This record gives sequence, structure tokens and C-alpha cells, in this order.
Amino acid sequence: MARAVARMDARALSLEDVAALRTYLPTADEAAALRAYGGPPDALAPPDRHFLHLLAVPLLCERLEAFAFLLSFDTRARALRGAAAGVRAACARLEGSAELRRVLAVVLATGNELNEGTFNGGARGFHLQALPALQELRGSGGKTELLGELVAAARRSGALPELAALPAALAGAEEVRRESFLELEAEAGALAEGVARLRALLAKVDQDQVLAEVLAAFLSRAAEEPARLSDALAAAAAAFDRVAALLVFDRKLPVHTKRPVTPGVVPDRPVLRGRGALQRVGAGRD
Repeated sequence: MARAVARMDARALSLEDVAALRTYLPTADEAAALRAYGGPPDALAPPDRHFLHLLAVPLLCERLEAFAFLLSFDTRARALRGAAAGVRAACARLEGSAELRRVLAVVLATGNELNEGTFNGGARGFHLQALPALQELRGSGGKTELLGELVAAARRSGALPELAALPAALAGAEEVRRESFLELEAEAGALAEGVARLRALLAKVDQDQVLAEVLAAFLSRAAEEPARLSDALAAAAAAFDRVAALLVFDRKLPVHTKRPVTPGVVPDRPVLRGRGALQRVGAGRD
């Protein structure tokens, strides 16, 4: 085990192995007691003998921290790239979806029809957070469902094919609705910070040839990855803001600075820049 740690041998130790070692390292007092031991190692209990050998590894704590980071880096970077690509793909579907715009226009027109002659009629938009409530709204007699009226309105306006095609048109958007730019940016920052710590460690381990070679090899291939990940997240944020600009009527700040990434659900903002809206279905006039 100590030899695998000293060599930072990924064939012998997994990320879980290294994490367990870091968790169960001796305390400062225990390490001092083991280092002060002058008897034969075989006289120690197996756990003490194991840690006595580990403590002989140069820069043990820094080595294990670096080893854990190296073992996790590719998986974490790949997940981050995938999340950014997923957000961009979902935003592209939303941005280019004629079906979505047609269906939202039908919802808007239906609300204006229901509210005709009232203060809530002729509004310019409605809140997207109202959409889930559509299935719960009924007429005063309890027999007429608003969703049925929407389907009828879509049929009359010729938008029924778009309504039926909408789930397929937006396939993939649901998969990224729980992503958060705050979390993604924090992960990108953690990877960048880890790479910076490895550079600093490399600068002071010139006497440890094995550690120096491992760190240099990793940095030669991964040093620029944090910048690439940052660019990917910036592109995803820009794509999200373009979608927000299409759906949000009066946006003061970029949505991604304040909210989870939820393509198609931008709360507390009116949508659709034309006329019409739904007070009972959503927020009113703006």
C-alpha cells in the first residue's frame, strides 16, 4: 500500500481507496508516537505497522490530496462538459421551437378570450409558472376543463399538430431542468483551484522525482482544461439568456445569475410580447 501511494499508482489504488486512506490517517499525536517508535515493525499490531510504513512516504498528506484530485479530475471535467452541452442543446431546442411559440400563443389567446370584457382581458402576456395550473382549472359548473378549451382552441386555430409535436420538439429539455449554474460554476472553480494547487506543489517537490513526474505529466495535458470548461459554461449561460430574452418580457438581470437552469420555466416574469393574457391562469398585466 505504501509503495502504491508513493508511486501514485492508479492501477493499484482507486479513488475510493485514496479517499479511505485520507479519512483514516493517524492524528498528529498518533503519527508522532509511531515515528518515535524504535522497535521492530513486526512487533506492532497490523494497523500500526501499516500506518508506520505510510508515514515514511514523503509529503504524505499533500500526495494523497493530489492523488485524489488526479483520480477524480477526468470524471468531474467530463460531467461538467456534458452538463454545459446539455444546457446548450436544450436551449437550442427551446429557442428554435416553432411548436412552443405556437402553443404559448394559443394559451395566451384562450386566456384573453375567457377574460374578454374584464380588466384582465387584452393583456400582453402571462407568467410561465401558471402553466402547471392549467390542468386544475375548470368552469364554474365544474364540467368544463381549461385544458379541453385549449385543445379546442388549438384545433380551431390549426395549431393542434404543433401541440401534439411539442413533447418531441422539446425532448432533452427536461433532462437539464435541475442543473444549476451556481453549482456548475462552483465545480469549475474547484477544478481550477485544484489545478493551481498542483502547480504550487510541483514547484516545491523537485527532490521527489516520482511526484514531480506525475504532476508534470498531468499538468501537461490538463492545465488548460479549467479555461475550456469556463468557456463551455459561458456559452451555456449565453444560450440560456437568449431563451430568457425570448420568453421574458422585461428582464433586468441575466437569469442565470439568479435562478436554476430551468429551460421553459422562468418564474415571476410575463411572456409573449404580443397582446393577451390570463389572470386566472397566471399573473396579470405588466
